[in-house]
This record gives sequence, structure tokens and C-alpha cells, in this order.
Amino acid sequence: MKLIIKEYLASLKERNELDVLLPILLSQMGLTILTEPSIGTRQYGVDISAYGSINGEPDKVYLFTIKAGDLGRAHWDKGSVQDVRASLHDILDTYIPTHIPPQLKDLPIEVCITYGGDLKEDIALTLSQFEKAKETEKIKLTRWSGDLIAGHLETYLLNEQLFLQDDLKSLLRKSLAMVDQPEISFQHFSRLIQKLFQDLENQSIKNQLTTLRQSYLALGILNSWCLSENNIESSYLSAERLILHSWQVVKSFASKKTADAKKIKNIFKSLTLLYLSISDTYYQRLLPHFSSLHAISNAVHGNCDVDINLRLFDVIGRVSLFGIWLDWAFDRMYRNSTDQNIIEDASRTYGEISEALKKLIMNNPLLFHPYKDDQAIDIGLTAFYWLKNNKNDGDLQGWLSGITRTILGAFTHNKRYLSNIHDYLELVLHPVDDSQEYRESVTKGSILYPLLGFFAKVFQNSEMHLDIKRITTEFIPKCTLQIWHPDADTETHLYSNSDTHGLGITGISNETRETPFNQIKENCSLDKYILELSAVKYEHFPIILTACRHYRLPIPYHFYFQLLGIDIYTDEAKDQETEHEV
Repeated sequence: MKLIIKEYLASLKERNELDVLLPILLSQMGLTILTEPSIGTRQYGVDISAYGSINGEPDKVYLFTIKAGDLGRAHWDKGSVQDVRASLHDILDTYIPTHIPPQLKDLPIEVCITYGGDLKEDIALTLSQFEKAKETEKIKLTRWSGDLIAGHLETYLLNEQLFLQDDLKSLLRKSLAMVDQPEISFQHFSRLIQKLFQDLENQSIKNQLTTLRQSYLALGILNSWCLSENNIESSYLSAERLILHSWQVVKSFASKKTADAKKIKNIFKSLTLLYLSISDTYYQRLLPHFSSLHAISNAVHGNCDVDINLRLFDVIGRVSLFGIWLDWAFDRMYRNSTDQNIIEDASRTYGEISEALKKLIMNNPLLFHPYKDDQAIDIGLTAFYWLKNNKNDGDLQGWLSGITRTILGAFTHNKRYLSNIHDYLELVLHPVDDSQEYRESVTKGSILYPLLGFFAKVFQNSEMHLDIKRITTEFIPKCTLQIWHPDADTETHLYSNSDTHGLGITGISNETRETPFNQIKENCSLDKYILELSAVKYEHFPIILTACRHYRLPIPYHFYFQLLGIDIYTDEAKDQETEHEV
């Protein structure tokens, strides 16, 4: 396991990646973190400062200057302020005399030269001489190499007492070994998460902290292996699953201001950033292909159109969710700093992802033709993202009306019409005949038609409404049109998918253009359970949308009403216009 961890540390190309991992390790070792990189830029050569005792030694102040990868002459002294030698001089000459807290001034100081890889031979003697020249009775210089850090990670986070229960190490190894077969790799990692988090919310804070730290390390290692194999599917799915399970623990500390609560929330923040980093990698790898006709479709290498269709809707759901998370993150950053540059960055990022989604749709016509009813979830995520800015209204309306016409045409010609089929082979063979009996058996219910009907009213699109009405009355009159709401059990089961929850509302009608919208609005106004969801109360709503995508749950319409400026609980419009500028 130590070798696996060391390889992971060596793979961290950016200093900030090691910056995130080290505070987690140091806290687990029992040190108190004084400053860390997330708080600000490097202070006079110091990336992280901490104090306390390691392995029963007397208390010390630990000052870390960090370099990713191997440490060689190229990083020692090339005339840059970021050079290791310059950082060490800053620490010794400025930081130690001026920045050590008064209550810690009498403690010995250990300056930790930290690097994720190995010390190269070309710098070994130079560094040794520097250490000899600068060490004093009070100040000691030490080296925290990738090997040393890996040993500490194994000892304090993955040791037998903490991590070997129920063969957890074995599950991690199996997940790593199968990254080229993502579904199998994810199954192993998912079992690892399930075992780690089993009944965790009822355990001690110490155990909760340890488990969250272990999870971060395990996901980081998995992602490193996925990147090395150029296949991040397993790490993407695992990151989603881990965020959801982690929130099940974190939510209890969201409103607390204790030291332990701060540690819990900081780890979750690191997990969220890792998840967003993995999502960004996924997005950036696909982005160059969005502008080319059928490029994404061709990249799927599927056996038939079903493979391409399933992947395309999965892609658009993931990219939209990534955009939602980024928009949320920018909003939180702005509220904490009110820096106008954040607004500009947010607006630019929103515009870029919005345009990327439009290119994806126009260059992959299969995105006008959903095969499965639950692809309403992915369509709904994109609709939610675009709805934030009315500049996207024309594109959103065009896409949704195009989907409606395509479905109508599929029914008319009995060609791959929308169904409830989940079995892959059955979907490939669908439709097996043109009988009404068969049609009724594969179209028993729908969450997509209410969604389309809802937006037909939002955009005042009568043609779209009439197409939906014709589909539901002429071709599938026995199909149950339905929406989904959280219920009293949702908070308990949503994030871990531990049991059934939520309420399916049936009887949605397309009698008039206004009917589905009004029915949905009325039903939503009766449901206040969504307001009690912790992710809503503590302003982490993308977690709910992540759970919907990951566990294939319909998106609650409350989110759409909020973007439309409609207060469904007072029946008053906050803002009837669709000005949703970022």
C-alpha cells in the first residue's frame, strides 16, 4: 500500500494538490494547523504552519515549504522567488522572527522541506551543506519526501486498525486494478464507501474525521490511477458517490462553529474541490470535440445507436451539472469577498459552458431524440442551467420543441420511440412490434412529458403543447404522467440511497397549455419537505441535483420555479421577467 501511495504523491503535478493533502494528514497526526494555503498565498516561504507533537516528541512549530514532484537543482536556485532556497531564506530571515504566534515563540521550530517525489542526486550535497549552515539549537531543517509522506499516510490514515476492517484495503486495490473497466472499478470503490460510511453519523467525531480524511486520500489515489490510464470514468462516478455519502455526515456540522465542525467542513470543502477537479478534467477532455459534427458520437465507439444515445445524454447531464456546481461556487466566493473579478469570471465561465452545450446539441442530432424516459433528468439539468439567463431561452425552447417533434415522429413511424425500458438488449431491439399492447407495456409512465408540458407554458409555445397532447392522447393514452417530490423520508435516504423515498404525483394532464404548469405549481406548493432538506437549508443545493443525476431521480420542480422568480408558497411572483443574469 505504501508503494501505491508514493506513486500517487509522485503523480501530483501541481503544488496546490499537495497543499490540500498535507493539512489533512497533519491534522490526523494530531497537529494543530495554524495557516494553510487555502487561506491565502504563501507567507514568506511558508505554505503550511502547524504545531504540536508527532510520535510523542516534545511540542514543536512545523513550517512547510512545498514543491510538487522530485526536488532537483532546477527547483533549488534559478533566480526565482519561488525557488526552494529563496523560500527557505524567507522563512529563516523573515517568517520565524515576525510570524510565530507569541504563545509559541519558546517552542523549537522544524522547517520541513516538502516534496512529493524524491531528492535528486544533483542537489543532495548542496542541500546537506545548506542544512548544516542554517540549523541552530532551536531551528532544525528536515526533509519530507514522498516516501516519508507516504509512510505517514499509511500509518495515520490507512493502518490496520483504521482501514483494514472488512478488507477495505482489498477493495481499494481491486478498484485501482480495474480502472480500465470503469463499471467494475466503481463497484469496488462504491463498496468501499458503503463500508467506510456505514452508520458513521452515529460514531464519534474522531472516527468521522478519520473516515472523511481516508475517503479523500482513497479518491485521490483512484483519480491518479485513472488519469494514468486515460480513463477517469471510475473516479468521476466515485467522486459523485463520495460527495453524497460525505454530506450525510457533514450536514450535522453545517451550522456549527466548533473547532471539530470547522475541520469536518474543511475536509468536505477539499472533497468538493477534488470532485470539481475531476469534473473539469472530464469536461476539458470532451470540449475540443463539441464543435465538430458527430465528433462525440464517433468517440463513443458504440455497437449501435443506443450506445451513442445513452452516452450523449449522460454527457450533457454531466456537463450541465458541472456548470451548476461552478456557478454555485462562484456565488459563494463572491459573497465571501465581493470581488468584482469573481463576477466577471463567473459570467465568462457560464457563457463558455452554455455555448459548449449548444454546440454539443447542434453537432450531435441524437440529443433531439431521447430513447429513455429517465433522460428527462439530463434534459432537466441542462434546462436548469440555461434557465439562469434568458439569453438562452431561444436555444432552450428550440431544443425542447425539437425533442417533442422528434418523439412525435418516432411514434408516428413506430421507430425507437420514448420508452421505460431499462434493459440494454430490450432497448436495442425496441420496438419489437407495432401492437398497442406492446406500446402500452413499454410506456407505462413518464416524467419527460410533464417536463416538456411545463416548458411549453413557460415559453408560451402552443405548437409544442399540441405535439405533446397528440403524443399522450393518440399514441399513449394509458401512460401515467407524473412528477416527483421529496417527502419526510428523503432527508434520511437521499444522499446514501439507503431506501425508497419521495412521493410520485400522478395525473398530470395536457388538456390545455397551462394545465401541466398549474398542476405542477399547485402540487409543489403543497410540498414543503424540500425546504427541510439539509442541502437546501445550508445552501448546498447542487448536492440534491447531484443525487438526482447519480441515483436517477427526477429533478424537483421547485428549482425551476425559483429560477423563474415564482414564489410557489405565497403565490406571488418575485420577478415575472426571466432576467437571470449571472
